[in-house]
Amino acid sequence: MNRPNMTIGIMAHVDAGKTTLAEGILYTAGVVRKKGRVDHGDAFLDTYSLEKQRGITIFAKQAVLDEFVLVDTPGHVDFTPETERVLSILDYAILVISGTDGIQGHTRTLWRLLREYDIPVFIFVNKMDQPDTDPDRLIGQLSHTFGDGFIRLDGASDNTGGDPVSDKDSAVPEITGEAAEEIAMLDESVMESYLESGKIDLNVIKRLISERKLFPCFFGSALKGDGVAGFYDALRSYTDRGLWSDAGEADTSQAHHASAKSEGSSETSEFSAVVYKISRDEKGVRLTHIRVLSGRLTPKQEIRVGLKASDDADSYEDVQKVDQLRLYSGAGFELMDEVGPGMICAVTGLKKTVPGQGLGAAADMPEPIVEPVLSYHIELPEGVSEVAFLPKLREIEEEQPELNVVLDDATGGIHVQVMGEIQTEILHELILERFGTDISFGRAQIVYKETIGRAVEGIGHFEPLRHYAEAHIGMEPLPSGSGVVIESAVGTDELDLNWQRLIATHLAEREHRGVLIGAPLTDVKFTIVGGRAHLKHTEGGDFRQATYRAVRQGLMQAECRIVEPYYDFVLEIPESQIGRAMTDIERMSGSFSQDDAGSSDAYVSTGKGERMSVLKGMAPVATMQDYGRDVMAYTGGLGSFSLSFHGYLPCHNEAEVLEKYPYDPNADEENPTGSVFCAHGAGYYVPWDDVSEKAHVQTGWKPETVEPGADTEDEYTAASDIISRMDEGLGVEEIDDILNRAGNANKRAERRSLRRAREKTVRRASLPEGPSKARKKTEKIGDYILVDGYNVIHAWKELSDLAKDDMEQARGRLMDILCNYQGYRGGDVILVFDAYRVASHPTETFDYHNIHVVFTKTAETADSYIERFSVEKADKYHITVVTSDGPVQVIIRGAGAHLMSSAEFENEVRDRVHSEYA
Repeated sequence: MNRPNMTIGIMAHVDAGKTTLAEGILYTAGVVRKKGRVDHGDAFLDTYSLEKQRGITIFAKQAVLDEFVLVDTPGHVDFTPETERVLSILDYAILVISGTDGIQGHTRTLWRLLREYDIPVFIFVNKMDQPDTDPDRLIGQLSHTFGDGFIRLDGASDNTGGDPVSDKDSAVPEITGEAAEEIAMLDESVMESYLESGKIDLNVIKRLISERKLFPCFFGSALKGDGVAGFYDALRSYTDRGLWSDAGEADTSQAHHASAKSEGSSETSEFSAVVYKISRDEKGVRLTHIRVLSGRLTPKQEIRVGLKASDDADSYEDVQKVDQLRLYSGAGFELMDEVGPGMICAVTGLKKTVPGQGLGAAADMPEPIVEPVLSYHIELPEGVSEVAFLPKLREIEEEQPELNVVLDDATGGIHVQVMGEIQTEILHELILERFGTDISFGRAQIVYKETIGRAVEGIGHFEPLRHYAEAHIGMEPLPSGSGVVIESAVGTDELDLNWQRLIATHLAEREHRGVLIGAPLTDVKFTIVGGRAHLKHTEGGDFRQATYRAVRQGLMQAECRIVEPYYDFVLEIPESQIGRAMTDIERMSGSFSQDDAGSSDAYVSTGKGERMSVLKGMAPVATMQDYGRDVMAYTGGLGSFSLSFHGYLPCHNEAEVLEKYPYDPNADEENPTGSVFCAHGAGYYVPWDDVSEKAHVQTGWKPETVEPGADTEDEYTAASDIISRMDEGLGVEEIDDILNRAGNANKRAERRSLRRAREKTVRRASLPEGPSKARKKTEKIGDYILVDGYNVIHAWKELSDLAKDDMEQARGRLMDILCNYQGYRGGDVILVFDAYRVASHPTETFDYHNIHVVFTKTAETADSYIERFSVEKADKYHITVVTSDGPVQVIIRGAGAHLMSSAEFENEVRDRVHSEYA
């Protein structure tokens, strides 16, 4: 029986209605007679007991339709690695978006993954039966957030000369009208054809979708069935069912298939496949889920299985025999006699397989993009040994490799890496169900990594009696998110190709530990630049030892630094809370920018008369992971806060991390930094800093990349430590003490702040020169009082209460109060507000009676304006700044200005103008 060889995945932010849409598609296709529901626990694809109990998708499952296999994926952010594993086998994806919520945090993560895996996407906007849902606004939001190509194609009667999905097998439907014009603008050749004919061929639509130039958008309500049948018909019309040709290879240019292509007919081409998932059936039978890329696979066939991170120095490949081929659909399956190119199946009989692994002639898939950022210690019940329980966790790790189960040699404790609390809850229930062990989890810890600060040549030598190998590895820093890159720059006349391949294998087969806290190494390029073997005494394991030691010896020279995970965030809050949000983000060592005020999603109404503002940026996971609860609290439930993983950047509090995780690289016997040389028939140990003098090979290697200058240091500084611990309203003495202690680090702080800006627009100013450097004394010729308007409004109860109902009234009241205050005190009073409400707004200054009022330009905040004014004018004028923003206080005090907290200012105003302000 013929089975489909095209695979479509369906994904969404949790609660967008993804599984409900999948049920609707299955019902429309005749796979099920009754649509199941997540909340009823009878969804066809949510087969696992925990999924039925919790009403969420935890594991990816598939359903077989006539034209394609539909794979349902988890929607919760904690199970993103499960979703990413599926991406490697998809031909197309359906991205479901909630019509009521629009683009959410996890939607952005999914889009990033779909872009990285180069997968064509269909958009289904769900829940359009709910009030206040607007298709045009949602299309605009998609275009504003993700770019061009989002065009609505579900208006068949308006866009075509007939039904765009009718008569699919006998005629090619055409698209005309407004949709055709929009599509034509996506491609120059299509535009030329359209101008001649006035219509667009269906095959052109297919091509544009497959090239990710067109992202067809459809609207409906999956729960009510609205738009589902039309969407299913569109999937059948606009996807290429001949994607996998009979020649046994993928007829596509998609990058994730490119390495899998092979030549020849399906009968003669070599078998290749990729493993995308490991699971176990209800009887505990191990299942290896694969997609065939070329050739054919039958039961009892033997296939080559590469062994990742093998402990066997001389064997990196194994031959294993296939037992059964199962084609799953929901909870059931049928046994297959053969599977061919494009088909997916579950294989029994394979014992040594891992997700991402290539089988037969296929290469391994690239390392996953998404990775856990939290580590938990597993606390076992009394009487349960860690050593005895470890193999059970290894079994689960086969299915969820992101767990990265580690037995700490020093403490004997078991640690696992997870995405969040929901995953720990599911993991607890899974272990209890499968093994009957009631575990618990310790406090979450951040998963730190290490990278290098400069290019070095690492040398490893291993020469005990009758063994010999020397490896030279060039090590260069790479940009954040690059991972580990391995190359060779050695000719075969210098080092045989087999030894080079062996060194490359050893570089790739494990996570190398850094030398600061022993964290995994990342963002580094390894280049094999030299080496030597012995004709008689060199064995494969010798180069393993030499390679490992070369890496460690290089790390000891490379000025390592700690990097930590960062979140990208989108914060939508009432405009009255903007000052609070900005202060919070800076306190958390985050950076942000304001969304374009003219964009379609920059402002929306809360339904209570207050407009919303959007802040986007990034911050360390360590400081921001629980901030969503605070947002809900201080906005009264009106705000929304979404997070997505950004990547690893320099640690904002490296000194604290070093103190928390002490590590001595020279005492790590499993990862030695020195080498073993031979003299007088015996091996002896040479410390890392003496290895280069005793090495047998001199490479003369120099890095291709530009090395950092001698005074360009790590992005960790006294300034970042100061800012990270700021609370609102530090005292003058404490700030002066901080500045004095940080004085010697000021120049480094400025350089590091500039380097941090390369990753993303960073709003926080670098620490200016402190009082440790003498300033030229000049006579002060004036007196300025600068007031951070919104900071004061949110700090004073009278004004804060007014702002809840009318921000304009609160601003006016503050202006009147300051007019009275200036009359009693004198001096020039400047009241500064953020002009974030208007797009393309220049700096606006006007006089209100006897005070000056400033509305900053678009994307410039009040504290930025005040900082700049203070630094530029402090030498000539007496300046007093009124704010409770901790980081700004440091800047102001460092510039020589006076400062006053909002609370102190309120007391002074009451004292001076008590008759007018009481």
